[in-house]
Amino acid sequence: MANDLTQLSVLLLEDVAGDARNVRELLCGADGYCFAVSVATTLAEAATAVGMTAFDVCLADLNLPDSRGLETYARMQALAPHLPVVVLTGYDDRHFATLAVHRGAQDYLVKGQLTHDLLVRSVLYAIERKRGEEELRRLNSRLNAIVSERTAELEHIVKRLELEIAERAKAESAKDDFLSRVSHELRLPLSIIKEAISLLNDRVPGELTARQEHILVVARRNVNRLGRIINDLLNIAKIESGTLELHLEPFDFGALVADVAEDFAEGARRKGIGLRVCRGPEPLPIQADPQCIEEVMMNLIGNAMKFTAAGHITITVTDCGHEVECVVADTGVGIPAAGLPRVFEKFEQFHTAAATGERGTGLGLAITKNLVEMHGGRIWADSAVGVGSRFGFRIPKNRPNRALESADWSGRPPVRNTMPPGGQDGAATAP
Repeated sequence: MANDLTQLSVLLLEDVAGDARNVRELLCGADGYCFAVSVATTLAEAATAVGMTAFDVCLADLNLPDSRGLETYARMQALAPHLPVVVLTGYDDRHFATLAVHRGAQDYLVKGQLTHDLLVRSVLYAIERKRGEEELRRLNSRLNAIVSERTAELEHIVKRLELEIAERAKAESAKDDFLSRVSHELRLPLSIIKEAISLLNDRVPGELTARQEHILVVARRNVNRLGRIINDLLNIAKIESGTLELHLEPFDFGALVADVAEDFAEGARRKGIGLRVCRGPEPLPIQADPQCIEEVMMNLIGNAMKFTAAGHITITVTDCGHEVECVVADTGVGIPAAGLPRVFEKFEQFHTAAATGERGTGLGLAITKNLVEMHGGRIWADSAVGVGSRFGFRIPKNRPNRALESADWSGRPPVRNTMPPGGQDGAATAP
């Protein structure tokens, strides 16, 4: 039956023979365990024994001939740091035993109170607790190694991302600088060409033949288109780099919308399209960037003109309390349902045979969305193929301030002066 017992090796530090014999006897007969006890009467003997045998536990009296008190525990721990220690103490030195437990001993027992069950239970508990501590220490060490490894990987990833971000920022800066330089370089010869076309149109060099007049119209149209492309590229570059600044000032939102619509009136007449602006008779003051809002309207109305071959375009301006709303509705070809979610993305163009006018850069609606959102607003689109499209946006009027309250709304808006407000229908052209 002895082979069925768990063998445990015990190192007993005890210089009193009677106490050592008592411990041996108390450890005998434990259910399921067989304790092999080796006695060392001095710390020197203990050091020799530890070097020769792998003990499972140490029962230690702290007062030995060659070591006393906490020094005994400290030296024993140094000899065998992984060996669990249970301190055996007399009635008069419990203080040192308690201090030893605080420094890592598994337990302490008073010699005069020892029983078989108490001693066996304390020894087994000390062994299991030490094993648990060692396993926890091993897991912590492994965890620390994993954390260090992952931290090093993350630091490497962060450095790589920082490098990529810096490189992208540098590339973006170079792109913006390139676009700015190219655009400015193009604008100078473009302005010269515009001036030359203007001189020809005014007949300064002399009368033109019909053929020359046609060529002049084509040249003027393409110069204007090139100018719009340059402006789109500059604007999208500024928006993406965060360098586009809003210059807020008070103006009449309804009047500005009507003015922009008037710019398209002649083109609408030529195409046979009805162009109508619906707004109230009273001024609609807001605080915003008039040039940006003008560009928003130019893009939305221009987009409606391009995709409307017949029918009408209706522009509705509404006072919504703290916000203003503008909706541009047309009876054009419409946008496929699959393309509608991407309509405000850069370079998105929905080609159709019914579209009229020249192709753009595909940036107009993306710029429009960004300009509206920079004002704290929102933009949306509804469309059905063969029925038409509705593009609308809302922007806040902004908080009332002295500039807004003291502005003179009896005259024209400060942006442009081409179209007076007129009743419910501020502007309307029909074929």
